[in-house]
Formats: sequence, structure tokens, C-alpha cells
Amino acid sequence: MKNSIDFQISELFFRLHSSIRDKFEIRDEITIDLTLNQIQILIYVYEHGQPQISDIAKHFKVTLPTVSINLNLLEEKEFIKRVQDTQDRRITRIQITPSHMDRMKRAKQQKEQIMKRLLIRLSDSEKNQFAKLLGKIV
Repeated sequence: MKNSIDFQISELFFRLHSSIRDKFEIRDEITIDLTLNQIQILIYVYEHGQPQISDIAKHFKVTLPTVSINLNLLEEKEFIKRVQDTQDRRITRIQITPSHMDRMKRAKQQKEQIMKRLLIRLSDSEKNQFAKLLGKIV
């Protein structure tokens, strides 16, 4: 199997995972004491305004309890707060607290820089092809 294409792909995925993990290990006052999942949730909430918990779960393809656990921890650290929808009180929305809004802007910029560094060697057509292939896998 060592020379098979499956083995080569497996090795490349491992190296890609390691590369992404290493680049996301950059910690600052924005991300200190947060897991990668919590950072991804924060960025999602920042980019989507005030999503519902179910929106977050659907986006990341995880269960509502998984999202709730992460949101509880983020709420304890005062990164987010739960607010009732102004038009439908049955709906709870998630929002970034005002004290962390600037930090989230910097975190989003950091994410974009990391992705640029990871993809710099690819042409636009290669990036499109890569995205299509990853979409089929994921």
C-alpha cells in the first residue's frame, strides 16, 4: 500500500492537517484558552450576525448539544451572549459581545492570512479544483 495513490493521499491529508493545525496554533489575546472549534464558532457568529444555535449546528454538521456546550463555555468567558429574537420570542440568537467585536475582526483577518499562506502556491484554477475536490470529500 505504501506506493498506492490511497497511501499518498492519506499522507498528504495528514501533512495538510498538520500544517493547518500548526498555523492555527498562533495564540494571542483573541484566542487564548479557546479551542479551534470555539474559534470557528466565534468567526461564524461574527460573519453571520446573530445566527440561531441550529444555524451553527447545520453549518458545522454537528449536533445541537455539541454546539450548546461550546456556546456555554464561550458565554462563561463573555465572548457571546444569547438574545431573544425581536420578532419571535421563541427564537434565541447568538451574538458577539461588544467587548469582543474588535477582537473578532482581528481573528477574522488572522484566519484570512493563514488561508492565504496555505494556498499561495496554487493558481486560481487550482484553488477552484481543490475546493471542488474537498467538497466531494467533505
